[in-house]
Amino acid sequence: MGDLFGVFFQSCLYCFSNNRRNEIVINKSAVYKLIMLERLFATAAWLTLAFIAYATLSPIGLRPEVTNPDIERFGAYAVAGFLFVMAYPRRTILVLAIVIGAAVVLEALQLLTPDRHGKFANLVVKASGGGMGVMSAAFIFFLVRNKSEKSV
Repeated sequence: MGDLFGVFFQSCLYCFSNNRRNEIVINKSAVYKLIMLERLFATAAWLTLAFIAYATLSPIGLRPEVTNPDIERFGAYAVAGFLFVMAYPRRTILVLAIVIGAAVVLEALQLLTPDRHGKFANLVVKASGGGMGVMSAAFIFFLVRNKSEKSV
């Protein structure tokens, strides 16, 4: 994945001298692959958020259980945050607002279901996981961008 973004920055926006002027070479194949990859991440991100909504609002007996619930909450929102940043890399603040907003709304909606209970402690775990996922993906983009700028 990191190689694809490196290829994109190197081959799509690479300027070279051609005797009289600088030209920008746009590698259409690299742009197409990047767009398809972002669409794949967007689909995965929205499906992850839909699954989180199902797991959060479904009756407690239908809730999937793998490990400690706090680890599940943190991990689910971290994955969602990571996927959303990979899908929308130029909208990191908006992604952070969506992920934390989803945690707040879903935790509040639990108060409306008879067998679920929204708690502030759960909200903190979910928001922390979402923030960590967003920050880790943004950091990866930062590293890839700096690496590609140094090599050009």
